[in-house]
This record gives sequence, structure tokens and C-alpha cells, in this order.
Amino acid sequence: MLMNDFNYTISRQSVTLIGLLLLVLLIPGVGLAADPGDVKRVKKKKACKKCDLSGAVLIKAKLSRKNMTGSNLKKADLSSAKLDKAILSKAKLSGAKLTGADMSGVTAKKMKGYGLNFGKVNLSFAVFTKADLAAADFRGATVKGVDFSGADLTWTDFRGCDLGSSNFSGANIEGADFTGAKLGAIKGKRKVKKALFAPGWR
Repeated sequence: MLMNDFNYTISRQSVTLIGLLLLVLLIPGVGLAADPGDVKRVKKKKACKKCDLSGAVLIKAKLSRKNMTGSNLKKADLSSAKLDKAILSKAKLSGAKLTGADMSGVTAKKMKGYGLNFGKVNLSFAVFTKADLAAADFRGATVKGVDFSGADLTWTDFRGCDLGSSNFSGANIEGADFTGAKLGAIKGKRKVKKALFAPGWR
């Protein structure tokens, strides 16, 4: 009888453990936790390359000119953060909160930012060369002078944006929505104009 109870207890523990493992694997964002040491480093040092900042709370953080090349910032909260002239090349930002952040002059070549919401973000003169920004929402962002050359901008939303002097040369804008956008003196205007009058996807 005692042996049966023991086996029953072990079985229940095994099922619980398996259930927790499946929860971590199947639910997006579960298990993301920034390295506390890296969080301190990015706040105090000039460089934090390849740091684990996933899920970090960096609201209003002063990260201007910081070098975060290759860092993991997935699901980090960067609301109202100062990121002007920071280096985010090859960094991962999918799922990050950026509302109100200052990203003017940021260098983010080959950055991974699928589905990002750039609402109320200052992106003036940012460099997103060959970055993955597919399905990103730029409505309400300041997008003047941004370098999107060679970037993946498929299914992005630029409705109503002022794109003055931005560079779209070589960018993939399939499915992008530019309805009501001000083109100004952008590079790649001919390609954007073709997309401008395409049926919206929303």
C-alpha cells in the first residue's frame, strides 16, 4: 500500500513538472528574464554588447550613445527611454515596448524588430539598414531622414507618416500601407508611390 502511494506521488510530481516545462515552451514570453548583471552594466557602462536584457524594465532609462550591439532586448520595456545615437545593430527587439522613446540617430543595422510598435517614437535620422522590421507599426512616429535601405518592411504600416528625406532604396515594402503618408524628398519614391495606392491590408 505504501509503495502504491509512493508511486502515485512520484507520478503526480512528474506530470506537474512536464506541465510546467510545456508552459515555458509554448507560451510566448514565459521564461524571459534579463541578466541582473547586464541590466546594471547597460545603465552604468558605455557598452553592453550581446547582453541579455530580455524582459528588462528600462522605463525612462538613459541609454543615449550606449553600444548594445547584438543584445537581446526582446519584450523589454523601453517606454520613454533615451536611446538617441545608441547602437542596436544586430540586436533583438521583438515584443519590446517603445512608446515615447527617443531613438533619434540610432544605428540599428540588421536589427531584429518584427512587429514592433513605434507609436510616438522619435526615429529621426535613425539607420535601419537591412533590419527586419516586418509588420512594424510606424503610425504616430517621427520618421524624417530614416535610412531603411535594404530593410524588410513587408506588411508595415506607415499611414499618415511624414517620411521626408527617408531612404527606402532596396527595401522590401510588399504589403506595406503608405495611405496618407507625406513622401517629400524620399529616396525610392517611385516604389513607395506604387504601394501608396495599393489596397490597405487592415
